[in-house]
Amino acid sequence: RAYGDIKLVAATAAQTLSTSFAKLTVFDSSTAAYGVTVAGDYDSLTVDQAGVYEIHFHCNFSSDESKTISIALSIGGTEDEDSQTVQVVTSGATNITSAAFSVLKSLAASDVITIEAKSHASAPELTFNNIDLVIKKIDEV
Repeated sequence: RAYGDIKLVAATAAQTLSTSFAKLTVFDSSTAAYGVTVAGDYDSLTVDQAGVYEIHFHCNFSSDESKTISIALSIGGTEDEDSQTVQVVTSGATNITSAAFSVLKSLAASDVITIEAKSHASAPELTFNNIDLVIKKIDEV
């Protein structure tokens, strides 16, 4: 049995993107973790045991520029193409965009899970008002 999460509990948090995938660092809390280590700055989860994990991600954000944004699960610093979501975002604080994915992944012990994002052009600032990453081991091997 293993599970863990990282999330944003503050009202909002902003991060400027680049045109290369980079780790999202707007997470600021965790609800619970067992068999999963939450990083001290809440920007990653490390699994303690190998197995099949159910991974859920969801966020709401606005942008200061109209851009195409990609968000992906990253395992050990490598973006997972199967979980990547691409959003066409319009600018303005009232234009809230949602992105989400759920995926099953076979992970090795000590795999580090993060969420990475990039802009397809220039460097917009995203303001998150909700972001959650939840991981749960579903096999009992």
